[in-house]
Amino acid sequence: MAYLLPAIQISDELLLTWLSFLRYSPNLKNDWKIHSSLELFSAFGNEGHLKSVQRARLGVSNKSYAFGLALNLGEKGKSLEEVDVNPGVFVQKSF
Repeated sequence: MAYLLPAIQISDELLLTWLSFLRYSPNLKNDWKIHSSLELFSAFGNEGHLKSVQRARLGVSNKSYAFGLALNLGEKGKSLEEVDVNPGVFVQKSF
């Protein structure tokens, strides 16, 4: 599954954003599936890169629950002056 959403704001300053959701969940066995997802967000203005965020998830799911490893990345500034790396685990409930 893939969702891609570009947007352009035209006002005093230009703002271009890009939002993407990519998910892949193949069957493993019985009610178990591999859970993989990638979420991407980037924003650009007149001066170039403003901010980007990437969220990656890899784990397993059973019915409406998923759990596994997570990685969040964030970058700010034209030259990516600020970079935030946040690894961890995730638990997700789908409604």
